[in-house]
Amino acid sequence: SSGINAEYGCIELYCIELVERLTEEVLRVTTKHAKVKTPGVAKKDFLLRRLRKKQKRLNQRIRDAKREGCFPGYILKLERKVARVALEIRDHLQKRLREEEQRAVETIRANPKFFWSYANEKRKMRSRIPPLMRKDGTLTADAAEKAELFQDQYVSVFSDPSAVSVETATGDVSYAGPTIS
Repeated sequence: SSGINAEYGCIELYCIELVERLTEEVLRVTTKHAKVKTPGVAKKDFLLRRLRKKQKRLNQRIRDAKREGCFPGYILKLERKVARVALEIRDHLQKRLREEEQRAVETIRANPKFFWSYANEKRKMRSRIPPLMRKDGTLTADAAEKAELFQDQYVSVFSDPSAVSVETATGDVSYAGPTIS
């Protein structure tokens, strides 16, 4: 019992983890041998949902463990599990994208419409930078104008380090950059 408390910090969280591990093992065995498929749900989507749910549960356990003041080693162990699940999610999504691209290329002769719809979907650039305000107060969504606005902001905030000269002999400092008020 003392070994459990030293590793996990809280006996309740240890029991929860044990039940979750057993549940995952039962799910793994039953889904491996299940012949019945849920209509309208792809197998890969089921796996992705399961991974995201697992990540959510682990994050909740981390919050609970921190709130209850459990052993830091246990919290670190949970954080490592979350990181592994995040990597599994990333790998699954990358694999799914590769499979979709391969399917589009393989069906180009038989179904060119599928290929071109896939190509057009990937061609569209989704900007994560919202519209920015120009100096006159109007908004712009144009990518080139946004780049110019960011460049102007960068230049106004940062200066060239070579423009500052320090004379050590007299103690005079001359500054060639913009004035700071």
